[in-house]
Amino acid sequence: MKLLSILVVLALLVAYTVMQRSEKSVGDVPRAMALEQTLVYGITLRSDFQPEVVLKRQGDAWTLSDSTPANEELVQRLLSDLADMHVSRIVARSGSHDLELGLSAKDAVHLILQDEHGQTLMQLDIGRQGGDLLSTFVRYGGDEKVLAMDKSLVWQVRRNRDGWKQVQADNLSSDTAANETAAAQQAVVPADAVLPMPEQAYQQP
Repeated sequence: MKLLSILVVLALLVAYTVMQRSEKSVGDVPRAMALEQTLVYGITLRSDFQPEVVLKRQGDAWTLSDSTPANEELVQRLLSDLADMHVSRIVARSGSHDLELGLSAKDAVHLILQDEHGQTLMQLDIGRQGGDLLSTFVRYGGDEKVLAMDKSLVWQVRRNRDGWKQVQADNLSSDTAANETAAAQQAVVPADAVLPMPEQAYQQP
């Protein structure tokens, strides 16, 4: 009887410890930065592998930097995903895995969102897609952590300037479509890639 009581006490202690660690882990995972789409008047996409893309909102319409009309459906899709995305997990806490995650200086796309006064609303470094093709590895500006977000952003932010034009987007050639598909495939983490183990799972309260 005495042994049974000791075992019960030990079991309760273990359960309490696990619960405390679980609560701490969930609390450590940051939430996605809140974004109000209607406040966004400028989108800049910078990378080392293609020329900078600048999109500007003029009234209700979006244009490229030279006033060429932009495909508003593509712009709204990107903004909607950025506003709705959630953190799935923390993938890394430093830059030691940037090369594997597509976040090195030569591979990442740096995204900047600005308001109508040119003030920065959000900055993200966007790396590769996760192996599930549904998540994306990102780093918020000023932070070292790499987060897996639950939206597929890679194929959107890797469009070149022509890919954002209204005319070309409405009459997308098979060659352009193939190029976008190839770019997205190159940005996917290979199935056999050695990646850091997810540190924490995010549970939406």
